[in-house]
Formats: sequence, C-alpha cells, structure tokens
Amino acid sequence: SKIILRYMFKNDFTIKFKARLVACGYSQIRGLDYHDTYAPTVNNVVVFILLQLIASRKLFAGSVDVSAAFLEGEQENKLFAWLPAELCDNNIPIRVEVLRNWYGTKQASKVWYDKLNRILVDEMNFIRCPSMPCLYKKFIINGDYIIMCVHVDDSIVCSNLQEGLDYYMEEFSKHVKEVEMLRDYQKFLGMNLIVDIDNNCVTVNHEQYIVDRYSTFNNKDAIRTPMLHTTNLRSADPNPNNESLLPTTGALRFMADRARPDILVATGELSTGGAENPSDLHVKTAERTKQYLYNTRSLGLVLGGVAVIQPFAFVDASFISTGNCKSRLGGCIFINLFCAAIFSFSRNDKLVSKSSCESEVKALDVIVQEILYILELYMFLHVVIDAPIKIYIDNKAAIELCRTLRTENRTK
Repeated sequence: SKIILRYMFKNDFTIKFKARLVACGYSQIRGLDYHDTYAPTVNNVVVFILLQLIASRKLFAGSVDVSAAFLEGEQENKLFAWLPAELCDNNIPIRVEVLRNWYGTKQASKVWYDKLNRILVDEMNFIRCPSMPCLYKKFIINGDYIIMCVHVDDSIVCSNLQEGLDYYMEEFSKHVKEVEMLRDYQKFLGMNLIVDIDNNCVTVNHEQYIVDRYSTFNNKDAIRTPMLHTTNLRSADPNPNNESLLPTTGALRFMADRARPDILVATGELSTGGAENPSDLHVKTAERTKQYLYNTRSLGLVLGGVAVIQPFAFVDASFISTGNCKSRLGGCIFINLFCAAIFSFSRNDKLVSKSSCESEVKALDVIVQEILYILELYMFLHVVIDAPIKIYIDNKAAIELCRTLRTENRTK
C-alpha cells in the first residue's frame, strides 16, 4: 500500500484535494485475491439521452457524489496488506487484515457496484435497465418517476418532481456514510455542462479540459479545421526520431467520443501509424488538431429541444483501395431536428472491403445496431417511438440491396 494525493475538480468546478491510503493492486493474484473486476461506467449515449430529457421536459436534476464510495463495500475475499512505513511506529511497516473494501485493489469498483445495486434494487425498489446496467428507474405514484445513471461513484438523478430528488437523497443517505447532491452541477464525466432550462437545452463541451491541456496554443494562427482534406497519413513515412503520439491520441479520443465528434476523423487517422515512430506529417497534423481545439474550445453539443422524439440517422463510408486499404466507416444518430447527435462514430473497418457498396453496408450495419440499442433504452424509459427510423445513405447499390433484399454470390 501507499499514500497518494490528487487534485481534481468537483462537479461545480471547485478544487477538491484527495489524500488516500491505497492498495498496490498489481501485487494481487487473480483467483486468490480477486475474481471479477468490472466497474459501473455508463456510456455517453445514455448520458446524452438523459440530458436531453432533462432539458426538453424541464426535469429537476442533480449530480450525486458519494464520498469515499469504494470504502462502503465489503470484500468477498480475505485480504492482508503491509501499511506504509510513514504510518507505523519507528517507520517499521506492519501487516494488517483488510476488513472492508478500499481503493487500489483490482476488485474495488466491482465491490462498490455490488453494494450500490443492492441498495437501489433491494432497498429502494429501483428497476435496473437490462441493456445498460448503470441506468435505473423508479415510479413513485400517479406516473411520477425518478431516473438515475451511475458512473463509478458519480451519478445524475432526475425526476419530474422536486420531491423526487428529496426522496432519493433521504432514502439513499440511510445506506452510505456521506453523500452530496449538487443541484447546480456543471461537470460530469469530464464534460462541462451548461444547463439552460428556460430555453430547453443543455450544452456539453470540453472547454476546461482543452484549456488545461492546450493553453500554450493561445497565440498561434487561427485554424478552423482539425486536418487538411488533402492530408494522407496512411502513406506517410515513419520517423524513429519522433516520440509516440499515444498520449495525444488518447486525449483526443476522450473528447472525440463525447462532445467533440468534429475531430473523429482526425483522431482516427492520427491513431493509424501514430503509436510508434510517427511520421513528421503525423506530428504536424497532431499540432494542428490541438490548435484547432483551442481556437474552438467553446464548441460542443446542444442537447434538448421541445420536438417529439423521432430518431433519424446518417451513414457513409470512404472506400479505400490503396496503401492501408481498410475503409473508414462513419455515421451519426439524431433524436429530433433540434438536438445534437447523441451518437457519432468514425472508425476504420476491421477487414478489407472489395467494393464501395460493401463498405457502405458495413457502416449501415453499425448504425442499425446502435439504433436498436437506443430504442431499447427509450422503451425502458417509457418513451414511445412508433414511426420507422429513417437512415440516410448516398450509395445507390447499398440502397438497392436493402430495398430488394437480393442475395447473390457477391452479396450474400
């Protein structure tokens, strides 16, 4: 074990200092010290759907944070640990038995989630979503409801009644030592949230994250695109003198998969060949993307709108036949005309396509799977969607295959 100190933002952007005694989990042995290691992590689609409902229906909402959440759980294995010398008499480490859950062990998040689920389902009579185990609902009386989603020890809780939030906090507080609800929440999952209930919208962006990382780009020329459309990183020559771009692409991926889908293509192309010995063109493009992000740091997704929820989608593919010839597939899903896309993707195909039609159908397959998942979520939330979901695609061959359902040797 060891002692660590962390500085981080709370959900209202005040600084929080965390000093903890944590376990060195790398010393654990699977099957002896732990078994399962899963953690409760809600995906972005669920968060965006929930934020859209909060804005469009003007729901009462708050961000709930359980202090030292992992310490609440109870271990299923008998564990022992050596305490740091700084905490012991005469600086001599002593061996102790661990009675409860603690931070640093590989199963810490799983132990906490098991307890949280027992509290919500067994004690508070919430219903867990089958397709997203981190989403819960509870109906009170006369159609009134509470919805919550959880990400490790943080969660968003919303209700059509102010009393619904009060009820949740009163009941939940009976089962944990310390819990706090912020009604004026401004941050969740590393995203800035600007809530404007009067105009039925919530703006999601990464402004604080970008400023913290890329403030050195504040004096450079204005750049309005993350990557030039003529840039071809797949044919660029590796340069062993350049450092790996993994830290850069990791940060870019974090933003691209959440509130900045405009850098999805640039991030995907930088990841292709940028892990080891990236080319000079890779490095130059990465710098351009950082500059673009800083210049457009306030951009984000505007979720909400008062229109009826009626999803529709766009899908496309770029058929590539030279070099690294795995096609790039892309698409996005909107839930009405007045809300930003709640799902966007741009990724390399896993296999080589033999035609543009094949690559388009593969992209169509990805978007259909996500639409079915989103429909399941709305069904769980009792949001009725009766009309067919329209998917827009510009490849005539793919359209004809879907229209006629013809099966031949090349298309089966």
